[in-house]
Amino acid sequence: MLFHRHVPRILLLWLFAAPAAGQIQFSADFDNGRFDSTAVRGDTLALYPDVPLHVRMTGVRGETRFLSIWRGTDYRMRSGHRMVYRYEGESAWQHCDTGYVDGEWYHFGSTAQFARDTVYLAYWTPFTYGDMSEFMQRIASHAHVRNAGPRGITAQGRAIYGFEVTDAAVSDAGKHHVVVISRQHCVESPGNYVAQGMADFLINDDGPAAEELRRRTVFHFYPMASPDLVYHGCDAEKGGYGSTNRQWAPGFADSVALDDPAFEANVLRRAIMRETGGKVSIGFDVHSHPGSIAQWYYWGAKSGPDSSAATVLVDAISQRDAALHGTPPLLSPVIAQDLFSTSCDCADHWLHFTTGALAFTLEPGSVPPTDVRRTEGAGRAICEGILSVLDLRTTVDTAEPRVSALTLVGFPNPFHEHIEFECSLPEGGEVQLAVYDMLGRKAVQVVDDARYGSGRQRIAFSAASLRPGVYVAVMTVGKKVQTLLLQRLP
Repeated sequence: MLFHRHVPRILLLWLFAAPAAGQIQFSADFDNGRFDSTAVRGDTLALYPDVPLHVRMTGVRGETRFLSIWRGTDYRMRSGHRMVYRYEGESAWQHCDTGYVDGEWYHFGSTAQFARDTVYLAYWTPFTYGDMSEFMQRIASHAHVRNAGPRGITAQGRAIYGFEVTDAAVSDAGKHHVVVISRQHCVESPGNYVAQGMADFLINDDGPAAEELRRRTVFHFYPMASPDLVYHGCDAEKGGYGSTNRQWAPGFADSVALDDPAFEANVLRRAIMRETGGKVSIGFDVHSHPGSIAQWYYWGAKSGPDSSAATVLVDAISQRDAALHGTPPLLSPVIAQDLFSTSCDCADHWLHFTTGALAFTLEPGSVPPTDVRRTEGAGRAICEGILSVLDLRTTVDTAEPRVSALTLVGFPNPFHEHIEFECSLPEGGEVQLAVYDMLGRKAVQVVDDARYGSGRQRIAFSAASLRPGVYVAVMTVGKKVQTLLLQRLP
């Protein structure tokens, strides 16, 4: 064997009909691309990436598509998984038609030869940061979508997106809050498609199940928790890019600093607390490790007072998945790990212990091979299954909370061009809101003697006219004044 079997975290990719050294070139200089280095060992071309694998291969026209990955890493590929590839200039991804394990090797490929010079190879159909941005643009103006936009901006300037889906014609009073978080790890693109399937069903379906869910719930989606990791194709162990995984410390993130290792998780914790009032009925933290996990399964409440409701929900989801897509369902009613068996700063723990949610981590697998449409269909089954447990959960918003003090917050902050102010008014009145520079000069009048009612109010503001720097927002209602420090980023 050319390489020692116990070398950690090394992925070897072998072309059986290997070309001469230098004939095939590997690169990852694109959104979500990832590999670390290549080496030639006799007839073997070796890739050395971290767990993620999304690589461009140039010079492959006429070569066989059979390749191999060494399984002597933490990320052990399974028989039955199918890698995917696409030709440059095409958007459609295709499954390789072979995938099996032979000892320490996972072999995959197809019987034909590559028909073009350049192909992209990945574990599963990628979902890039650019895909996320396009999805947000597509849904932002829909009638059932509200508050679509950044919840924060990473140190590298990428948006940490969020949006809500509900029936805006029905008051939030009495509605359940459902939180869906996905893409904490770079490699977990199936999780993005599950969440997208949930959102597409809630936004676009006119059937009775979707209509009832919109009337009775507010779904809060945070679909790409770690955008820098996704863009760089890197999990947290390498690259130093922000990760949300296991950064969900109990409680509320009162302040958010860009240099905090938990910055992205803090942004999301603060957003969830602000947007749900700190009370969540159901929460899903959607992960996945395509190729390494076979059957779909959950982490959830196998014990404790929520165990009965958890069992009802996963059974209902499995039944809806089978009814919609045939048997056997992808979403098996298996809670494989008890939420309470370990203690960690994971999102499902935070959702349960901080917001009271019936919380799950969902791990989609990739055996048998599934395409994007089928995976999105599983998202619909999850939504329809949720209907079965709403009556088992305590209604969250029984009434609008009484506001006892004048408050002012901005989101996101720091921000680039857009910020949304949220103010809480103990009583209605004429509102003044202006932004001043640090010399006390008025930079812009945001609101000028507009009358607002009591309660929470949201005010969108485009800061395109402000230069990067530090500012102070000043809100005046009658004789009461509230200030907020702002940072405008380049």
